[in-house]
Amino acid sequence: MNNYKLFIGLLDKDTKTQLIDTNTALKLAWQLVVKQFGFWTIYTWNWVYTHNDWTIVSEPTIIIETSTDENWLNSFVQTIGKQLNQESVFIKMDNPWQCIDINY
Repeated sequence: MNNYKLFIGLLDKDTKTQLIDTNTALKLAWQLVVKQFGFWTIYTWNWVYTHNDWTIVSEPTIIIETSTDENWLNSFVQTIGKQLNQESVFIKMDNPWQCIDINY
């Protein structure tokens, strides 16, 4: 299991405008995260992004921090990326770590 930080822009990849408002996108992301990950942190931010065609935009962004395996992560990225019409999702992976259960 690895620790991941996902950056999901909210500007539509085709129009380069925000078609889904931030609160709606955040609710959608939250619903998908609940189904796929055991725990997470989710918040919004604003970043600068360069599209594949070199168009530079300042973009509202959802950031999700979680720990999961790569298969769950890839499935989540494909799902949310398509629902928010993104050309990519940036992912930062930290060193692997594990959870130690407390025995009572």
